[in-house]
Amino acid sequence: MTIDDALFKQAWPRVYAAAVRSAGGDFAAGEDATAEAFERATRTWTHGRPDNPVGWLITTARRITIDERRKQATRNRTARRLSPDAEDDNSPASSITGDDVLDLFFTCAHPSLTPEAQVALTLRAVAGMRPAEIARAFHCSPSTMEKRLVRARRKIREAGISLRSPDRAELDDRLGPVMRSILLVFNEGYAPTAGDEAFRQELCDEAILLARSLHDMLPDQAEPAALLATLLLIDARKSARVDESGGLVPLRFQNRQRWNSTNIAEGVELTLGALNSPKRGDYTLQAAIGALHMEAPRHELTDWPQIAFLYEQRLEQFRTPSPTLVIAHSIAVAEAHGTCAARPLLYGLKPAEDVTAFLHHTALARFAEIDNDIEAALRNIAAAAAAAPTTADRTALDKWSTKLEKSRASPNT
Repeated sequence: MTIDDALFKQAWPRVYAAAVRSAGGDFAAGEDATAEAFERATRTWTHGRPDNPVGWLITTARRITIDERRKQATRNRTARRLSPDAEDDNSPASSITGDDVLDLFFTCAHPSLTPEAQVALTLRAVAGMRPAEIARAFHCSPSTMEKRLVRARRKIREAGISLRSPDRAELDDRLGPVMRSILLVFNEGYAPTAGDEAFRQELCDEAILLARSLHDMLPDQAEPAALLATLLLIDARKSARVDESGGLVPLRFQNRQRWNSTNIAEGVELTLGALNSPKRGDYTLQAAIGALHMEAPRHELTDWPQIAFLYEQRLEQFRTPSPTLVIAHSIAVAEAHGTCAARPLLYGLKPAEDVTAFLHHTALARFAEIDNDIEAALRNIAAAAAAAPTTADRTALDKWSTKLEKSRASPNT
């Protein structure tokens, strides 16, 4: 009997967390035990699942780690006794709470790990993605990703990082990396940094699943709720985002009737709740921007002045804002107040990466289109195409260029 995706996603983080804890915080041993538990399930559940499949998997994984620790103790010829919390337990469901999974979240995002390692380890430990799947998100080989994961696990072991949630004094520093990891995963799915795909829905789905789990664990925290809202609102546009030829459809040209109304409703509700928090964090501001986009019946009726204001608030939260944020702000200002107000915002911006150069020239092309300067728009579209990260982006730019060429040939249409 195989284990379906729904059960796998539900069980993996709980089983992994229990196994790591039973293994004394050893991520590698916990992962081996978790994988073995799932493999045993496929062999054992030949006539159907047990009444408590997650509990069965947890108990099995814990027994595997206990057996391995006993074998290791024998090999080392030590008299070390297993700790009480590693003893066998036939009541699997009662030994695991949401706190164990939350501990796993925060341990994967420990500040001693690099941001790249935080994301990779979170995907492996909490989402259960295989190294080959994670490797595609980072555009590297599975063997390279496996080595990175090994180094991350070793770092946790050598640094003596325990499997626990941060205390109040640590929470602000530790929650940020968790949410950043989730957002980076979603962004890689929604706007891939390379390749032929317009988006990778499996990464978007994994990120939304992680964000929902984090919100469920911290229901009173505004920023996790806002993160989930942001992802739901953006993902709601996916059906209208790609045309029949595989090209991306800019937001202003999308058929809004095709947007997912269920995701929008949930995202707006979460956003309103986050906005009632006494302190607005960056994810709350992002969610508010997303909600304003989704509530506009047409592009022309978007509340651009309010969106530009929210971007200004976002910029104020960063000592050195990213070029991507600066560009997004400039576009909102151009739509709200005209290009004369927007162009100075990009002065001095020197894109260091192709993706940033692509966004920069795309913004300049939009400025020129607003000013009806078709020649300048076409030049910037060509420059953006040269730096476009994906085939879908280049296809969208080609269609934009063709549209502008037609408008130049037929100015009255």
